[in-house]
Amino acid sequence: MTMTREMKNSGVRWIGDIPSNWDIVKIRYVSSTRSENGKFLPESDMYIGLENIGTRSNTLIETEAEYGTSQYSICKKGDILFSKLRPYLAKAIISPIDGFCTGELLNFKSFNGDKRFFWYYLLSEQFIEIVNASTYGTKMPRASADFIINLPISLPPLSEQKAIADFLDAKCGEIDGLLADLDAEVKTLTEYKKSLIAETVTRGLNPNVPMKQINLGWIDEVPGNWSIARIASLYTVRNEKVSDQDFMPLSVTMKGIVPQLDNAAKTKHGDDRKLIRKGDFVINSRSDRRGSCGISPYDGSCSLINTVLAPREAMNPEYYDWLFHTTIFADEFYKWGYGIVNDLWTTNWGAMRRIQIPVPPIQEQAEIAAFLNEKIPQLDKTIADKTTQIETLKAYKSSLIYEYVTGKKQVAL
Repeated sequence: MTMTREMKNSGVRWIGDIPSNWDIVKIRYVSSTRSENGKFLPESDMYIGLENIGTRSNTLIETEAEYGTSQYSICKKGDILFSKLRPYLAKAIISPIDGFCTGELLNFKSFNGDKRFFWYYLLSEQFIEIVNASTYGTKMPRASADFIINLPISLPPLSEQKAIADFLDAKCGEIDGLLADLDAEVKTLTEYKKSLIAETVTRGLNPNVPMKQINLGWIDEVPGNWSIARIASLYTVRNEKVSDQDFMPLSVTMKGIVPQLDNAAKTKHGDDRKLIRKGDFVINSRSDRRGSCGISPYDGSCSLINTVLAPREAMNPEYYDWLFHTTIFADEFYKWGYGIVNDLWTTNWGAMRRIQIPVPPIQEQAEIAAFLNEKIPQLDKTIADKTTQIETLKAYKSSLIYEYVTGKKQVAL
């Protein structure tokens, strides 16, 4: 319920007008922080990390931490934990446990008022924008604790803090329920999309066709009339060096081959690139670019980290494009790689050429590609629509929180 009341200028641009009986105070004067470290033991302790706090939601999901170290901060049940890192600024939680948390969380152990009101304030849209603008550093931008605790807060009387918190608990709870349902639908549709592509490119469109065992490791069986071949028998590698002055620079992305992205790392050696011809299949050889591949619609050039393949014989390139975009192929592709760290591998042509893949009759290749070309965009649109609904709800929730914790809207007392 909203009502008209007398307002005054808060003196803080991003807070704006507030009710005349509210105060503006710095966070440091109405709260205190906890900065104790301890040794985390998995047998008895619980841990809160950035990745397991629900965005703009007081939810907690179990996660793992490095055991037996003293790099973690102690937290107590009821502490308010707020992320200082830029990618996680929309994350905060009222700790449901006595345990440990990452040091990247600013820990408020007390607040002179209703803790839920303060928690909502920390999650308000404009507050997060102000903190975000203060972050420093390039690799992991973060805000300083001193900056945060010296920010102003609009503070109503305690009874109104409680009323606002009660209202937001109920309203945001409804929104969180809708968000959870939409998120579950997106995850289900995304998994269905992945399984549909993998199932179709390895089993075909006829569910009743006789199958035969092939035991490639990543594929167990294919239709009886399909064959198996090494990638090298279907594609030849293109290794011609060119300059990006002569051939348009291209980026190899998860959405295919596109003109070079503005945010792509630019090489200083523009003449040391690989030639791409229209119709070539290009795949990034590094495991941290998993899924980045596609058929090029352009003549152009790409960085040397990519493998450029030209079809050897008649085929339906779109069938293989779908095959190479599957998770099961990506897993197999990077099994053939090498590297010095567990999460960064390179699979070169010498290894890729030996990977065995299914070869349906060319007519079936065309039918499979046509089916997926029609079906997957429909799924993508449904996923995109639901994702848009999620973002709209999140924006509404953030705006709602800001309007109530700054007194732009009023709840009944």
